[in-house]
Amino acid sequence: MWRGVQLKEKVVAFFTRLLRQVGFRQYGVNLLWLFAEKFLRMAVGFSVGTYVARQLGTTEFGVLSYSLSYCAIWGVMCGLGLEPVVVRELVLRPAARDRILGSAWLLKFAAWLPAFLIVGILMAVSERDWETKSLILLLMGGYCSQTLLVLDSYFQAKVESRYVAIAQMTALLAMSAVRLLLAWNNCPVICFAAAEVGNMVLTQAGYCFFYYRRVRQWSWSCRWGEMGYLLRQTWPLWVAATAGIIAMRIDQVMLKNMLGDSEVGCYMAAVRLVEIFYFVGIALSGTLFPPILQAKRDSIDGYQRRLKGFFSLLFYLNLGLVLGMACLGHLAIGLYGAAYAASYPIFMIYIWRILFCAMGVGGSNYYLSENLQHYSMWFSLVVMGLNVLFNYILIGRFGVLGAAATAVLTNLIAVYLLPLSSRTTRRLAVLQLAALDPRWLWRWRTQR
Repeated sequence: MWRGVQLKEKVVAFFTRLLRQVGFRQYGVNLLWLFAEKFLRMAVGFSVGTYVARQLGTTEFGVLSYSLSYCAIWGVMCGLGLEPVVVRELVLRPAARDRILGSAWLLKFAAWLPAFLIVGILMAVSERDWETKSLILLLMGGYCSQTLLVLDSYFQAKVESRYVAIAQMTALLAMSAVRLLLAWNNCPVICFAAAEVGNMVLTQAGYCFFYYRRVRQWSWSCRWGEMGYLLRQTWPLWVAATAGIIAMRIDQVMLKNMLGDSEVGCYMAAVRLVEIFYFVGIALSGTLFPPILQAKRDSIDGYQRRLKGFFSLLFYLNLGLVLGMACLGHLAIGLYGAAYAASYPIFMIYIWRILFCAMGVGGSNYYLSENLQHYSMWFSLVVMGLNVLFNYILIGRFGVLGAAATAVLTNLIAVYLLPLSSRTTRRLAVLQLAALDPRWLWRWRTQR
């Protein structure tokens, strides 16, 4: 009895000390806002998303998903991989804020404009149906607003992601209501593409609103020297991001060409449910990456401890998430209706991608902190090539299940095998394997 009282007092004292720490409150509140936004997105995905998919049917849902995936590839290419570099530079050079943000925005816009023109030409000469062409052109136009994602980087650097979360939640709720009305009235699929564009525009408008309220001025400037520096720093990340999005979306493009729109619809029903939960790794990285950079500047030992604790937290949190989702697989897929029954085995395979994607996000942060972006680039190119090869072989043999297996297998290779191929990156593999020891979660908390 006495030991139980002592244990209770120690736990209360520990959490009291924890809550009094300024750093914990700052990063904890930031993380809570990010999780709140992602939980809302998850709830909308399970409710509005499944209802929309049911109303559209597997074929129309497949057409919309294909168009979104096609434009996502171009959208990442237009982004130039600038976000993590902008975060790093804003943390290290806060006085150069306006110059960094203005130069990054102009680079993004300069990349989007020719991409939009190229897609327009490709759609004009392609043999795709008019509906698909219209969806792709509309969505590509919406990506112009994504040039303002540099504001997201600013809030990340300041550990003030609550503004990002509020903007995203507002846009999500507004456009989810629109999607429900569209689905209720059986509107054509192009209306749902317009809703996607509306979500992009509203989100960026929210970023602008909060940035102006936070800074009270808009004095961005563009400098050729700054733009050149950012390009030199980011081009490996751009290649890596482009290869990564191709690896993530090429399965849907290949499924459409090899099997048809209906199979893409069933496949994407499972994928959409899984992708909702990628937020865990992204939110943790967005919150913990800045203090990890600061720890490197202050102490190498502290930096190594935080990295191990970070990887351990990523692994075990996402492992628990995967196991929990596996138990609820039938219920989740059942929301789509009988037409999507074939999505269940896809879902049970694809959920393991959550774990490896989260560890991949952590690895990307490590490459950036160590200035090893070119390794991230080469590894992403290898994974892209393996993805195309494995998809071609496995889709032909196993259909949509082959695409799901390819997604998991290539992510496993990227996270744990490719870093072992170079002496320079082997340290990352050692860190990730050491982080499998759950005791690092406690050591990270107590030693830092």
